[in-house]
Amino acid sequence: MASYLQVFVFLLLLVCFCKSDDSLTPARPLSPGEVPVSGGGAFALGFFSPTNSTSELYVGVWYNKIPVRTYVWVANRNVPIKTSSSSSSSVKLFLTNGSDLVLSDANGGGTVWTTANNISSGGDGATAVLLDTGNFVVRLPDGSEVWRSFEHPTDTIVPNVSFRLIYVADRSRRIVSWRGPDDPSAGDFSMCGDSSSGLQIVVWNATRLHWRRPAWTGAPIFGVMQRNTSFKLYQTIDGDTSNGLRFRLTVPDGSPPMRLTLEYTGMLTFLSWDSNTSSWTAFSEFPAAAYDQYASCGPSAPAPAARQLRRASASTASFPSTPSTSPEDVGGRRPTWDAAAAPEMAS
Repeated sequence: MASYLQVFVFLLLLVCFCKSDDSLTPARPLSPGEVPVSGGGAFALGFFSPTNSTSELYVGVWYNKIPVRTYVWVANRNVPIKTSSSSSSSVKLFLTNGSDLVLSDANGGGTVWTTANNISSGGDGATAVLLDTGNFVVRLPDGSEVWRSFEHPTDTIVPNVSFRLIYVADRSRRIVSWRGPDDPSAGDFSMCGDSSSGLQIVVWNATRLHWRRPAWTGAPIFGVMQRNTSFKLYQTIDGDTSNGLRFRLTVPDGSPPMRLTLEYTGMLTFLSWDSNTSSWTAFSEFPAAAYDQYASCGPSAPAPAARQLRRASASTASFPSTPSTSPEDVGGRRPTWDAAAAPEMAS
């Protein structure tokens, strides 16, 4: 009987340990080599180097169950930790008693990256939790979240997380591409919203407008990965221009992993994981062609979205039959829609 009780206690402790593995506390920092996993196992958090070298380390979040390492968020993207095998022991990501995350370097524990939550009271007992959406949050004992990683995005939007869709001059609050395939530092391309001329999704190349399209509410994007396998990805926008608009991708239960990534080439790409080929497959890309880039066809050219996309029927959105134009739409600027349909990929 005693042996059964010992086994039961061991299993209970093991379960408790697994449940806490998605969290950091002031007493439990993160060191290189440790990889906390979200509660459902979808995402992992840890130190990494895109070139498989330990000389430059980043802290990021990636898909845990996908064999191709795919990052959705990077903390210190512009300030990698320069380290060596003899100095990596001082590198840590830890949560302070004031509810701030701090990333220390390899030279005596100097600060490389930190949050600035400015919690004057109630911060004792906070935890930093990796959620199954991929969002890494700092949570107070009362359940409120005082910081979210996806409020400071990198280059990727994942389903079931809302992103700010307003114009912000601060590029750190936009979706910003990587500098290159192995360089997560901020690249030239960034994405945000623009409500000054009708709600639009805008991609910038440095300070130059690269591409834009009207945003829509409740309109679905349909894609077919294989002839007998289809999925749906819904894109919605809520809120208002005074309080800020939120952009959200939603997928039905049982869907394959999906993401929207602003590539270092300037392409805004919708991708879905194909388990049969063990690879990411792009099912929609923008700009759709060279002439889909901003002002590439001149001020009087028809909007490429009108040429490229057929209108989809969705019960939650209504679509006008023609684009609405106004005097400010000339001079190289695109006409805007009240709402726009999404592309449907053929099998």
